[in-house]
Amino acid sequence: GATPILMSLTPRNAWDDADSTIITLVKDTYGLWARQVADEENVPFVDLNEITARKFERFGKDKVKYMFYLDRIHTSTFGAQVNAESAVEGIAACPELADLAAMIVEPEYSIERHVERQPGARFVIKFGNVITKPDLEADGLLQHGDCTIKGFPLRLSVYSRIWDAVYGQLQPDDIVLINFDNKLNDKYSPLEVAGMLPGWGDETKVVKNSEGIYEVVYTEGWYLKKIVGDAKEQGAIPVIIADPNDEIARHVAQTTRTMLVDRNNPKIVISE
Repeated sequence: GATPILMSLTPRNAWDDADSTIITLVKDTYGLWARQVADEENVPFVDLNEITARKFERFGKDKVKYMFYLDRIHTSTFGAQVNAESAVEGIAACPELADLAAMIVEPEYSIERHVERQPGARFVIKFGNVITKPDLEADGLLQHGDCTIKGFPLRLSVYSRIWDAVYGQLQPDDIVLINFDNKLNDKYSPLEVAGMLPGWGDETKVVKNSEGIYEVVYTEGWYLKKIVGDAKEQGAIPVIIADPNDEIARHVAQTTRTMLVDRNNPKIVISE
């Protein structure tokens, strides 16, 4: 009496072209065979291969790299989350699964619950574990809408998907003020949820965090680059706010061509 749902394979980190713009699909092999079986057995079919591939192509090759871990086949936590979201989207779009789709629950954490977005208005989002100084408001940045998401260390904001909730609702020309003081996290060991590896490289380490879950930990700069890259992907304008002697923030700002503002004197632009 159960209702089977057949899904195609998820895509790998494989591209059809030298410029890495078109993901390699399995529509002529495994994907085709799965669809044929679904048709023959008259069961719903969700094409995860197609749905996730379109996302990967929008992400670009650099972001797709961290959707996988150690190889081009097995996903990281980030890749698994994307595939899970694709499954939900596929179910929601399938007419035969309307009853199941009606049970889908929207994410609990939404920036729209803090500030209602007016048509055509820009959001300015203060994101970090430091309250942004009022001088930024005086500079005229917060003209159309203001939303503060604060209190979360840098790694925890990514690990707990708080950033994903913001990223998913960003629109072109929104401003994201990224303001993390990671010295506040010195009391955490690398095994704690808030811990990060030092530096700005792509080094990783698998740890058992304070929740008892094995997790791939990245460098402080990597997490910062991820937030900056995600914001730019959505057409938003990221601004890093940090101490003048923060070498990691400075490096990320320079390599990503992102504005860097002095936390102690927001009217001073360190790099742009």
